[in-house]
Amino acid sequence: MDIKLDEIRRTIEKAQKSRDIILTESRTIITLCSRSIIQVHNGDTTQAASLLERAKSIHTSLQDEALDRTAHYMTTAEQEYVEAACLLEIVQNNTVPARETLGVMPESYILGLLDVIGELKRLMLDRLRKGHIQQATDTFEIMDALYCELFPFMAYDKVLKDARRKLDVCRIIMEHSRMTITEESRRQDMMRAMGFEPTNSLETSPSS
Repeated sequence: MDIKLDEIRRTIEKAQKSRDIILTESRTIITLCSRSIIQVHNGDTTQAASLLERAKSIHTSLQDEALDRTAHYMTTAEQEYVEAACLLEIVQNNTVPARETLGVMPESYILGLLDVIGELKRLMLDRLRKGHIQQATDTFEIMDALYCELFPFMAYDKVLKDARRKLDVCRIIMEHSRMTITEESRRQDMMRAMGFEPTNSLETSPSS
C-alpha cells in the first residue's frame, strides 16, 4: 500500500519547527519587554528603548518564521511588546502607538492595551507621590480614554481570549485610580483655599 505521506510529513515538520522557534524566541521577547517596563518606571527611558528595540528585532524575525498555522503562538510575546511599547510612548509623548506602527496582530494589540492600563496606574501613583499632579492627571486621562475605547471588546470574549477577564480587572483599576486622583486633587485645592502650600499625601516616609 502506497499512501504517499512524505509531503504531509514535511508540512507537519515545518510547522513544528516554526512553533518551536516561536516559543523559544518569544520567551526572550517577554523578558526584554519586562525589563523595558522596569526601566521606564525607574526613569531610564533610554535603556527601556534599547531593550525594546532588541525585542522588536526578534519579533520581526519571528514574523518571517511564522506560518498561518503557527502565528498564534506569537500572541503572548506580542502582548508584552505592545504593553512595553505603549508605556514608553506614553511616558515620552503622551500618545499611544497604532497597531500598524508596532506591526502586531489585532488580537495582540487589544490585549496588550488592556495590560498597559495596569502599568499606567503605577505610573500615575508614582507621579502623585512625586507631587506631579498634572502629569498624574494626564496619565489618568489616557487610562480612561483607553478603557472607554476597549470596553466594547468585552462582547468578543469568545474569539478574543481573556478580554472579559482583563476588562474586569481594568474596571477595578479605573475605579481605584479615579478615586485616588480625585481625592488628591480635592485635598490640594482645599489646602490652597486655606492659604497653605499643598503637600504630598502619597509621599512615603523615609523609614518606609
